Amino acid sequence: MTDDPQQLFLDAYDQYSDAIFRYLYFRTYDSELARELMQETFMKTWNLMSRDQSITHLKAFLYKVAHNTMLTHLRKKKTLSLDKLMEKGFSPSVDYEQEYQSNIAAEGLLSHVHQLPQKYQDIIKMRYMDQLSLKEMSTILALSENVLSVRLHRALKKLKLTFPL
Repeated sequence: MTDDPQQLFLDAYDQYSDAIFRYLYFRTYDSELARELMQETFMKTWNLMSRDQSITHLKAFLYKVAHNTMLTHLRKKKTLSLDKLMEKGFSPSVDYEQEYQSNIAAEGLLSHVHQLPQKYQDIIKMRYMDQLSLKEMSTILALSENVLSVRLHRALKKLKLTFPL
């Protein structure tokens, strides 16, 4: 493995940018914002790497930076008026009813996920929204794959009890 920070960064970007984008998208539901936050995440990471700061678990570090960057943005977020949204190119969807029904179903599922204990919420989001493997989750959370598998099974079992399929 190379010790060149630039090559490590480029490899990390190639390998993790899509996953970090998905992580941010499923928390913001805005692809442009998710892309901006992803870019900011990688810029912050590059700034550290270029100053010879060692990062032991790069993937976990990227997720942590992405999470913190998103929280910082949400704290600063201001609501936009409908006029400003229209100026930026927002227009109501032609198939608004179908989109509305789909959003309600997704929000319903997410509201049931949010009722689960935090350890189950995190595992469901990482597995199904971020599409991480058990091995990747194991590295990030410092838990064995077996523990994660059991928790995922229990989380889905609890979710099935509360969410009508």
